[in-house]
Amino acid sequence: MLVGQALSYYDSMNLNNCVLISLLCFLGSCLNKDNQYIFEVSDLENGTVYNETIHKLTYLEGKVLNTDSQLVRPRSILVTNDEIILSVRREDSLIQVLSKDGKYLRSFMRKGSGPNEAMSAMEIGLVGNRDRNENIFVYDGIKKSIFKVMPDSIAEIKLQELYQSVIPVDDTLLIAQGLERVTKFSVIDYNGNILNNFGENPEHPASNNPFILNQAYNSTIKYNKSKKYLLSAAKLTDRIEFYNIDDLQLKLLIRGPVYYEPIFHEVNNNNYPTFSQNEQGRFSFVDFVSGKETLYFLYSGYSREERPGIANFGDKIFCFDSSGNAIAGYQLDHYLLGIDVDEINGKIYGIDVDTYDEEKIIVYDLTSGH
Repeated sequence: MLVGQALSYYDSMNLNNCVLISLLCFLGSCLNKDNQYIFEVSDLENGTVYNETIHKLTYLEGKVLNTDSQLVRPRSILVTNDEIILSVRREDSLIQVLSKDGKYLRSFMRKGSGPNEAMSAMEIGLVGNRDRNENIFVYDGIKKSIFKVMPDSIAEIKLQELYQSVIPVDDTLLIAQGLERVTKFSVIDYNGNILNNFGENPEHPASNNPFILNQAYNSTIKYNKSKKYLLSAAKLTDRIEFYNIDDLQLKLLIRGPVYYEPIFHEVNNNNYPTFSQNEQGRFSFVDFVSGKETLYFLYSGYSREERPGIANFGDKIFCFDSSGNAIAGYQLDHYLLGIDVDEINGKIYGIDVDTYDEEKIIVYDLTSGH
């Protein structure tokens, strides 16, 4: 109840009028022109609300990582201490591994519907630390399976439901982002059994259907081991949420820098409710990385009407610490689909699917900004 009450309280301040939403977006863009990005932080545990401001974006110029093999539609990127792991759509495999200087190392996860074969690699992660990348996690939404890839074997586990995303907490527990439940998230084990459900979507005038709302509030989710937080950053609205895994309660809510609710419609397709976006719908947090102490949020802020073809890519990165304090902001010279961060060497790796005829990996040095 605490999560629902907290969300309902703060959602009571939301604007459901599209005209006022547009006005606020305009005001937000004016603030951005003055190099001020203002975020509202609600500490639900202490009952306080305050602002965090990033006053100026540091410009970063990226370099193309020269690779000795073609990248085939990379969609997720994972950087370990010595490797770059990509989910791709090759004919022979769905995971491609490169060295940090771009050399092809290996591929795995054979594409197919047979045992230990996957049809998609919607989510990739590490079960363990970045310096111990022998156990790689892959979520296949098409087969409703998760795979734990070990040095000498692959374990496939069938799930009981279809999820938008699934991420590992440790060797025994997973967090899944649902589609058809009233709650947004579930704690599940590696046998697919649901242990707990938590998190509620705000009310929205366009629909009260959980299947529709879960798509409207679809988020990138990551687990922060040091704080034991589930972090959720919404793609179609302004929300960053911090849930405590111990009690499954919402502890911190960050909103901004442009304040709005998702713009969408519920339409009937052969008497079946369907989620429908339009050109006015705005993209927010495209992807993010939960580092040891720093959170890196890849941000768009554009609608398809404003940036046709690239609105769902991000060209800014906002950094917070794991307590919700704003640290820095970066303006990128490329529009990226996904990112990961090598914190030891101070580098951001991003997937650029727009600038070039072929997809490229762009590398940013965080020490070279101006």
